[in-house]
Amino acid sequence: MEHAFKRLLGLLTMTVVLSPADKEQVDDLISAVVLAQNLDTYIDVSLTGLLKLIPSVDVSWNEVNALEQTLRLEIKPEPVKYQHLADKFLDYADQNPIVRHVQATGDTRTHILADFVDMGEFRETSLYRDIFAFIGIETQMVLPLPAPRGVAMGFAVNRDETGFSERDRLVMDTLRPYMVHAYRAAQIREGSELLRSALSATGWSVALVKDDGEVTDLTDGTSEILREVGVEMEPGRPIPQRLESTFAAKVNGYDRTQMAIPSAPVLLSEAPNGAMGSVVPSPEGPHVVLVQSATQIDPHGLAGAGLTPRQIDVAVALAEGGTNQQIARRLGVAEGTVKKHLEAVYRLLEVDNRASAAARVRELSSNYA
Repeated sequence: MEHAFKRLLGLLTMTVVLSPADKEQVDDLISAVVLAQNLDTYIDVSLTGLLKLIPSVDVSWNEVNALEQTLRLEIKPEPVKYQHLADKFLDYADQNPIVRHVQATGDTRTHILADFVDMGEFRETSLYRDIFAFIGIETQMVLPLPAPRGVAMGFAVNRDETGFSERDRLVMDTLRPYMVHAYRAAQIREGSELLRSALSATGWSVALVKDDGEVTDLTDGTSEILREVGVEMEPGRPIPQRLESTFAAKVNGYDRTQMAIPSAPVLLSEAPNGAMGSVVPSPEGPHVVLVQSATQIDPHGLAGAGLTPRQIDVAVALAEGGTNQQIARRLGVAEGTVKKHLEAVYRLLEVDNRASAAARVRELSSNYA
């Protein structure tokens, strides 16, 4: 609270605007990034532009799939120097207060470490001692992108003791809506194998929808998921009727200066194992509709596979996208206990990773029903 108050006091005593040179560089980056034909190009162009706009120790693209415990890390200007730290980045992700905040709230505004934590306390963490200090990072500013639960992604700008100014934050806030829009455009142009793999682990598919509710594009399999439960959703057609009021409320009520948070899931069909839809508004459009099977996880199906009641609790929480830390908090146990339960769950379900375990849990529940 003290850190937020100090920042607010600073904002009340100064007005920050971008200089003509800053505006020109921001426009140049926006013009380049919106033309990216695939995600690799989008990431490369964005990192190059951010490093030019906000000179720093490094800038990075981070994509964490909490369910599969995987990380994609792209860094400029010296990517090779840090690749051996990738596993530690994943292990220590929950020590980053920005990551914790975004996971808990879905807040996609620009954040700086000092917004949330006393930097003296942060320097006592393993994240700082083993990674930040080694690289020469003293503070971090993050631009998160909207993502479904279990997947966190966005850009990080890392600096030494120089720190960040409100001008730097304003640059990121100005870029934010365009970066989100360009990401969505690039993922559709490419077919988004990267996003599909992340989303498939949590059972989600993606539709892009115009302001008027017309579907413009879908990731592979979305139409099939819905057709199986009697719901039609195709490019050039309106979104399902059951989603219309939620879509209109989220899009019309969205303040582009605030966080973009997915709506509560809406049941799209009463059919057994139907589908749910969730709306994520975009400042510029198109908007995102996340679609997922509405299969209810039945513990009887898991008990039939030999899982104990506690193992069932862990398996259900995993299938719902929980990380080890989130499962531990939910069940009131230590993370080490969760890991031991997961080892038993993998063995009993005859799988060897989180994504396969989540799919097997849903399959057993569906078979039992």
